[in-house]
Amino acid sequence: MPFSQYELRQFIYPLTLTALAILALMFIEGLTVESPPNYVLMVYSAAGLLHVIVFDRLISSSTKYPMFSTWINPITSGIGLGLLPYLLPGRLIEIFHILSILGITGVVITAGRRSAYVNLAIILLISLWFYVPNLHEISELFEFFTPFLISTLIIEAVARIEGTTRQHIHQLETINKVSRQIMMSLDTGQTISLLNATIQDALEADTYYVGIVKNGEVHLDLFY
Repeated sequence: MPFSQYELRQFIYPLTLTALAILALMFIEGLTVESPPNYVLMVYSAAGLLHVIVFDRLISSSTKYPMFSTWINPITSGIGLGLLPYLLPGRLIEIFHILSILGITGVVITAGRRSAYVNLAIILLISLWFYVPNLHEISELFEFFTPFLISTLIIEAVARIEGTTRQHIHQLETINKVSRQIMMSLDTGQTISLLNATIQDALEADTYYVGIVKNGEVHLDLFY
């Protein structure tokens, strides 16, 4: 990831708050709406709250976070979200769709495309058996696959943004490196050779001109 862990935490902060709010409402639902209380839903919600809080805390840990983010979180959250449809009352099934999108988005932001697809696949495979009896209906097919389609689009969008950011960072690093070397060089020939050897790493062009001022006049040199 081209971002620091502090920046990642800022990126997923809205996702974290939304997930915590939904899980808290699920806990209240299990406690107050049904009689007797839905203890299974309450335990699930409490475990989900704990998972989200631990995940948020570990982002601040430079030693424990990478392993947790790359493998442990995608697998554990995938299993947890995949089991959710079996525990939710039918009227609340949309919560599964919302939390799945939030979870996959958080994984792709913090761990990248590969981990996000692992997370998506686990959720899909586990939850599939819940929908199998009704998947012959178009409406059920649409309901089941829509959150995964949206999540796939999010994964690809985030991955492309990350790739573009990496490219820009590389270009800026190259330009900064060349600038420092030019400042330490007084020989025009050495400067031109240096530019010719490194500038293509920063600029996407087949040919380009470099202007050098000599005796008050600008001399253009063509590079290709």
